[in-house]
This record gives sequence, structure tokens and C-alpha cells, in this order.
Amino acid sequence: MNETKEYTFDLEECYSPDDIHSMLAQELQFPEYYGYNLDALYDVLTELPYDCRITFTGCDTASAVIGAKFMRNLERACNDASSYNDHLNIEFI
Repeated sequence: MNETKEYTFDLEECYSPDDIHSMLAQELQFPEYYGYNLDALYDVLTELPYDCRITFTGCDTASAVIGAKFMRNLERACNDASSYNDHLNIEFI
């Protein structure tokens, strides 16, 4: 049985989309060619070959600081990726 890798990302300390992409890229060990945009995020999340649970916390604060539009788009990209990749479960709190 495969062990699920679990990650929690606190977005309260993020002040820009780049902060979020950098945090994800570093912790999830994205490839060097990662494009630091939502299309690239979708691509790497759909390619994760292991069981992975990602929880984003501090979403209300991030929405106020970074912008509600970006946060909606981030959530949409993540939800689309988790719908495509059966190994992936993502939650926004």
C-alpha cells in the first residue's frame, strides 16, 4: 500500500502569486523548468505519480492580500488537477 504524502501550505505569509509558486515548487520539488504560473501548476500536479494530500490554510488572508481573483483561479486549477489525477487531493481552508 502506498503512503500518502501530506503537505500543508499556510498562505498567510504569502504576499504575491510568486510567493505561492515558490513555496509549492520548493516543498513539492517541482522540476527546474516549472513556469511559476497556474497553467504550469496544473501540469505538474496532474503528473504527480504518488498519493498526495495538499491543504492550503490562510486562504481568506491570501485572498485579501494577493487578490480574490488569483485565489479563485488557484483553487480552480488545483480542483481541475485533482479531478484529473486520482492520486491528488487538495483542500482550501
